[in-house]
Amino acid sequence: MKKILLFVIPFLFLIGCAKQADAPVTDTQTETQTGTETAVSDKDDFTLATEMIDSKYPGWVAFWKTKDPDFNWKGFTSTGEGVLAFELNNAYTGTVTELEKKFYPFSPDGNKFIEPYSGRARLSEENGKLVVSFADGEPDSYVNMIDLEKKELHRAISCGTPCSFEGAGWIDDNRFFIFGSSEDNDMKKIPAIFIFDMEKKTRTVYTGAFAISYEDFWNDYKLEDMLGVTTPDEDEGGGNLIPPINIPDIKDITIPKIDPEPDTSDITIPDIDIETMPKKIVPQIDPVIDIPEMDMDI
Repeated sequence: MKKILLFVIPFLFLIGCAKQADAPVTDTQTETQTGTETAVSDKDDFTLATEMIDSKYPGWVAFWKTKDPDFNWKGFTSTGEGVLAFELNNAYTGTVTELEKKFYPFSPDGNKFIEPYSGRARLSEENGKLVVSFADGEPDSYVNMIDLEKKELHRAISCGTPCSFEGAGWIDDNRFFIFGSSEDNDMKKIPAIFIFDMEKKTRTVYTGAFAISYEDFWNDYKLEDMLGVTTPDEDEGGGNLIPPINIPDIKDITIPKIDPEPDTSDITIPDIDIETMPKKIVPQIDPVIDIPEMDMDI
């Protein structure tokens, strides 16, 4: 009997281990095979964000690929995780229009939306199509996140000339991302993705190793093409978010030559007859003073 038990117990133990090994790893579990840990993290948020950008904003990806054919998501690295602190927290008193619902990214539960274009987007409808144009404005940019349920407006991010924001999206009801451009240490433009987790109160920035000059960036920058939206005719108010900057090459500038000793042979000075010139009339003052007579008999 003891021999049978000694055989059965190890056999049952091996069966249990086999079943446990076949069990799938859930999202909340950590896989420890090969001595490495792979868990759901901000990297997964990055993957989800980039998949949405590939699907919904291929124009933005195409823009960067025209600048660098080697552009890819593997070339992005995280600059670190920081604390999420909204720059502005105000009451929201506005109302959302049907056109805004079509254009701006809303959270899955429909209670929040993101306005990535600093209030510059002009929305209209023509023949049942959403038409979008972007008004020129200040170089400073900002992105608002509006909570319709709590009636709150939060400034998620703002930046001056080093940044631009081209779009946004939601990973879930508490996580969203913003994509655009930033500036590297050499003062060149690089692609950037900002991921916000309102539950963990964190903000993580990913930047790509694809640097181009400011001139190269803005000369071909057209936000409407990046977003793939229908735009009005140019004579009806269509335009870029920021106009292209055209800097002429100095060799193309013609500077007129200036003769240090100009030719005065062609200058004719008319003769002046002094005798025929009118004389200045000087009024004469009579020096005689009229003294009235006085009666000396007084």
